[in-house]
Amino acid sequence: MAVDPISGHLMFAGGDSFSETVDSQGNNVPHWSANNGTWLWDGATWTRVADNPRQGGYPALALDNATGQLLLSSPDIRGVMTTDDLEGSGPPWYGQGAYRWTGTGWTPVPQGASVSFMLDSAAAYDPISRRLVQFGGTSQAPNDETQAYDGGGWRLLQPSTVPPAGSALAATDESTDEIVMITYSVDHPDLTSTWTWNGSNWVRHILNEPPQDVLNGHRGQMLWDPAINKIVLVGFGGDNSLRMWVWAGISYGWQQLPA
Repeated sequence: MAVDPISGHLMFAGGDSFSETVDSQGNNVPHWSANNGTWLWDGATWTRVADNPRQGGYPALALDNATGQLLLSSPDIRGVMTTDDLEGSGPPWYGQGAYRWTGTGWTPVPQGASVSFMLDSAAAYDPISRRLVQFGGTSQAPNDETQAYDGGGWRLLQPSTVPPAGSALAATDESTDEIVMITYSVDHPDLTSTWTWNGSNWVRHILNEPPQDVLNGHRGQMLWDPAINKIVLVGFGGDNSLRMWVWAGISYGWQQLPA
């Protein structure tokens, strides 16, 4: 989710879900949900305002403060015909791209030839370098690339420290001008790991963290809440109940809010 600078409303962009069944001849039959679309929250009601530009992909959505553009990036996985294709083998994905919001729909933005757009990647604005930074996700394998958008296009970055590949969530801590990100942990497979971006590199922080469930099933959301001046993370705990955490900084880490 992100705030739409044009309407001033909170925006959510949904993706397609994929499943398959076996027919009477033993063949795998793919099923795609409808394009869940782009939605705006006016304080009382969600309103569907547009189709997403790509079918599927659990798109990354973030505001680029430097250009004032709300950007969305996502692959298009309509070319995937079985669940095995999602995990390694099979045909290339249908396409991918990045888009900006015009107020009524999505229009493409330039992208570099070496840049990829993934399922379940994390994106947030970096006030230090004045670029939108995107990390991770998965295509037909987990991805650990860091990419940046500077208003003219996307390019691949080469930080010296690389977080573990896979699904991630990120938001900008406006009190410190740092991007805060959680992704799968390399030292404890049941937990997430927390990182900050210092303008050129990722920094790992060892602290109490939300469980990995917040990244499972593409269900977590993470964004800056100006009412409390903290990043808020909404996800699911190990018992599959909805939970919330706030980021209290590198000295205190994540603090779970009462249910």
